Amino acid sequence: MKEGTKREQFSYLEALSRLLVSIVPWLEKKCENDEEEKHRTQYCVLARTAIDSGTDPDSLDYMNLSNDFQPITHFLWERTRPKI
Repeated sequence: MKEGTKREQFSYLEALSRLLVSIVPWLEKKCENDEEEKHRTQYCVLARTAIDSGTDPDSLDYMNLSNDFQPITHFLWERTRPKI
């Protein structure tokens, strides 16, 4: 990470965003294999939990969603429920 770029304040947001973008196609599609479907379902719960924790200002895992312009590139949504 380059010094003076302030990237560290966005590292958790970037990590979660990149991880979710890479696995979303798998999470969206029901698997024919029972064992894989069990894992897929478990990872769906984990993804929702991570998003919930990352967007909860009272959570220790809260991510920077408002400082500077970087968060705009990762999240654009209209919150429809208090919890994801």
